[in-house]
Amino acid sequence: MGGYWLYILRCADRSLFVGLTDHDDPAKRVAEHNRHGSPLRETLGRRPVKLAFAAHFDSFDEAQALLKRIDRWSPDRLEDLIAGRCDGLLIASTAC
Repeated sequence: MGGYWLYILRCADRSLFVGLTDHDDPAKRVAEHNRHGSPLRETLGRRPVKLAFAAHFDSFDEAQALLKRIDRWSPDRLEDLIAGRCDGLLIASTAC
């Protein structure tokens, strides 16, 4: 498929982790986060993790811009995105 995936993981401690990958399938990245001995420190103490949300982008710049924006969102706002309460057009705006 190519491109980039912005993803949100739901961690075992109920926290959320936002990331970006160039894997063809975000499930591969989730498996890397959960693999024993994985060097991915961000989720080391919060495993297992589950994929809660994923969005595909053709452009790295577009995916990274959204990552930077939603990485600052509150957990409640991220939950709205995960639950589909944010219109796709509003993700990039402050309205969501």
